[in-house]
Amino acid sequence: MSLHKCNGRVPTKEELPPCYTGENWEDVTLQEFLNCSSNLAFNRQTRMLADLELVGCYNRSAMSRVPREEILLESAKRNLASMAYFALVEYQLESQYLFERTFGMKFRQQFVQMSKEETRAAEVVPSSKDLAHIQELNKLDSKLYSFAKELFFERLKYFKERDKEGISQV
Repeated sequence: MSLHKCNGRVPTKEELPPCYTGENWEDVTLQEFLNCSSNLAFNRQTRMLADLELVGCYNRSAMSRVPREEILLESAKRNLASMAYFALVEYQLESQYLFERTFGMKFRQQFVQMSKEETRAAEVVPSSKDLAHIQELNKLDSKLYSFAKELFFERLKYFKERDKEGISQV
């Protein structure tokens, strides 16, 4: 069981109702998973990076959905941009390069980039209807990812240009 706290308190069952009965998500169908309105898997990265206090924590009645989503996304973007470093899993070599340049360290071994076909995610093929539903439920994370990717490549370009100029570190 996970414990969710925001602003020093745990959300009520009204604010964060459970999505399933039992100990865990075992035996929950994809439809049950997708149809749970309080499922914290949706837009998880945005929520994890955002300051939830800005939107009343888990109290979704504190403000309407659209402004809540806009505030969460902008907060997540701000917090991501303020981080010295972050990685994108599908860009392992570039992520390693950024880490090494950002912190002035060198890894002994090069990161390994797996192809999409080598991952467990390749084993799951949702229907086009389910995929559209998943994309809608995670639209904030999609927007955050687009922002992160743009920022990632800006930082990569910055260090590549410094390398060309012979400047080794920040």
